[in-house]
Amino acid sequence: MDFSTTLTQQQLDIATLGPPTIQSPLNLSTTPGDNVCDFTPDETRLSLEPRFNAGAAPSPLGLERGGPRKQIFFEPSKTKAAIVTCGGLCPGINNVIRTAVFELMHNYGVPSVLGIRYGFEGLNPAVGRPPIELTPDVVSNIHHHGGTMLGSSRGPQEPSTTVE
Repeated sequence: MDFSTTLTQQQLDIATLGPPTIQSPLNLSTTPGDNVCDFTPDETRLSLEPRFNAGAAPSPLGLERGGPRKQIFFEPSKTKAAIVTCGGLCPGINNVIRTAVFELMHNYGVPSVLGIRYGFEGLNPAVGRPPIELTPDVVSNIHHHGGTMLGSSRGPQEPSTTVE
């Protein structure tokens, strides 16, 4: 499939909240090869290179590479984070929840992490599934169990309700 005829770079770009102005609390490097994990430069992109079309030209399109940034948008010590799991179950999603809680609280210094129960349904107050507080103690052993401790749902919710 030739992505360059069906997609544009603008469709792939992720909207930002403005310029990131907060220094990350992570003790990472900006010098490749110094044996310290590096921040991910903002301009790093992964090419949508055709893999099954031998001899085809590389796509000019690229996806923003995920990873820790040197400058961030929110002051971690003043931030409350939330984790929501949606869609089909995945055997290792509890590992992801556990790691996210540990990373947010221990490495970024985020004081509070909420777990949104049963996917987007948990963002609808009329359903009556209040979020739960996720702490290192709460998630310490969840990686021994498959699925998601938060539950999941695929049912649609009114976008304006979930945003509110």
